[in-house]
Amino acid sequence: MNQGAIFVYGIFSLIFLIGGIGFSLREMRMNNFRISDYFFLASALVGFLLANYLWFYQGEEFGGIFVGIWVPSNLALGLYFRIISTK
Repeated sequence: MNQGAIFVYGIFSLIFLIGGIGFSLREMRMNNFRISDYFFLASALVGFLLANYLWFYQGEEFGGIFVGIWVPSNLALGLYFRIISTK
């Protein structure tokens, strides 16, 4: 699979991801979603975009992989703090 096809797939994936997040936030009660959750989601989105930028536009595969690891780490960290703050 060439890089162009992977890039197109990544764009469609990002569009569906943003749409899913938008619909999920709209369906949730706003008092259940905290401001800190927005920051953790934003950090994951920035990491995702930066990893794709490094991989496709800069040609740094290892840099893209390294930054791509940040996305699940940021989400896991957000979940951890969400769990300990609700106890």
